Amino acid sequence: MSHTVSAPSAPSAPSSPATHAELAVRNREIARRGIRDATRILAGRYRLPDRSAGFTLLREASQRHNVKLHTVADAINHIRAPASARAWFPGRARAAPPVATALHWNPVAGRTRDWQYGDFTKQVLRQSLAVAGAQGGSVHVVESDLLRLEHQHNLDGPFSDCFAFVRDTDSLSYRQLASTSQVTVRDLRHAGHFLDAGPHTALLRSGARACHSVPLLDGERRLMGVVWAHYTRPLPSTLRDPQLMALNTLGTQAGAWLSWHRRTVVLDALEHLHHLATHYPSAPCTG
Repeated sequence: MSHTVSAPSAPSAPSSPATHAELAVRNREIARRGIRDATRILAGRYRLPDRSAGFTLLREASQRHNVKLHTVADAINHIRAPASARAWFPGRARAAPPVATALHWNPVAGRTRDWQYGDFTKQVLRQSLAVAGAQGGSVHVVESDLLRLEHQHNLDGPFSDCFAFVRDTDSLSYRQLASTSQVTVRDLRHAGHFLDAGPHTALLRSGARACHSVPLLDGERRLMGVVWAHYTRPLPSTLRDPQLMALNTLGTQAGAWLSWHRRTVVLDALEHLHHLATHYPSAPCTG
């Protein structure tokens, strides 16, 4: 399913765009908040001497399983406490990764289980832009109550500053419109009715004049991420049906893989952290 956003007869009054310095402060605070909360939880749960010890455990689990530090922290903040001192998820079955044939890429002869998260998300962006015929774009992944920018291509600094994190509370329809179906905005110059002044300005300054969004949905149609394809000129029409179908397949397969990664690799990292923490020279886990 896809739809097109057209310009309104009267755009809403813009708010004042945030400055580069204000956005930098906002992004640092959002990035640090999850890690800060996770170290506090770990220090209390495992009776660690201080939060620094909790950060050490986070870093070790992150490096061992090649999962980003903020992803491990987010999982700690939102997943239930360990079931026992022996295992966080006793009896958990570890599934093989789903096939993602729509990416037309595999570093080890057809063995998708060898894909690393960063390589996978970069290829999702590359292949999406190739299918959409776009000159630039970005891929965001859902984390907690926001979308976090993973990669961008051919977009200038203002975009990365403004869209490092996208929250529902930002009243940003840029996220909401991409939550369930593909969306085409044929001319971003007239898109002020669904974007606040700051994001709208950042998109135009990055060189984007049109965009097409592709939701990355898991098997239960939960949003796992979004790819945005950006064009340097307004689009005369929507994408062709073969393009939409190919992007739909890509979005479905990418969403399934991201869901698998969250339910498998991220939980592996938590199990490793739990083992380290319960053998830390301190009191045992209290749950």
